[in-house]
Amino acid sequence: VLHHVLSNLTASELAPLRSVSIRLRDLATSNAHWRRCLLSDLVPNFVAFNEIAAIPPLLWSFSLVHDGWFRAYCELKRVVKAPWLRRDEDLIGAPWMVYFKSHLPSTELLGIEDPHATIRFTPDNMAEQVSGLPLNSRKWWIEDGVMRVSAYPPNVPGREPRTLCRKFEHSTVAMISDSPEYLEAMVRINNTIIKEAASERLVSQAEAESLRNAFEQAKKSIFPSSDFNMRNKRLRNVLGLTDERGDDREEDTVGTYTASFLFE
Repeated sequence: VLHHVLSNLTASELAPLRSVSIRLRDLATSNAHWRRCLLSDLVPNFVAFNEIAAIPPLLWSFSLVHDGWFRAYCELKRVVKAPWLRRDEDLIGAPWMVYFKSHLPSTELLGIEDPHATIRFTPDNMAEQVSGLPLNSRKWWIEDGVMRVSAYPPNVPGREPRTLCRKFEHSTVAMISDSPEYLEAMVRINNTIIKEAASERLVSQAEAESLRNAFEQAKKSIFPSSDFNMRNKRLRNVLGLTDERGDDREEDTVGTYTASFLFE
């Protein structure tokens, strides 16, 4: 009966029960409840988790230990709240959809309307236009937790609340991108749990290796490439955007947009 009651509780309702008693802690940490909280309640609500959702649930090894799914849920929530911009590599190779605020009714439309342009950040610290409105390349760098381009306001990193995608924003521009850190975090904790299970002899070393290999093979088949074009295509697909289009807008409109962007 108690398990049935707990199965109807949300994550925010389950978590406090873990401190009530030892018995409730074990019951409220049950893998069945937190598997539901992660895969049914949390992941489907945000498109930035699409890579996690694409992994077949049976390939996750969180059930090998009694609190595996609870730990996975907590790890994903931790990553959502953690700053994602730490080094140049966090920007290089990712597609960035650019929106000019003066031509967007609301920033709530980020990722809903087609972007005004798409750019990428290169290893030589240049921000380059890839598609959409023509923009001149400019040098970029990371400083004090923000991305800067000379003579322009700092681009403050954050999360787009509707999707939990990575976001940059300053007074005239907002940009969004994909968020590979979510799947990376889940893979790390998955491997940690497999290692723990092997060390505690819950599985053999051969079984642990087989679990890791099966997961990696599936991940490679689902995400065969992580190059810019594939990441851009996946991002547009999960956001529900149509095929990328070239710029066919009037030249005077282009001038209006580019005047307000981080390039000149």
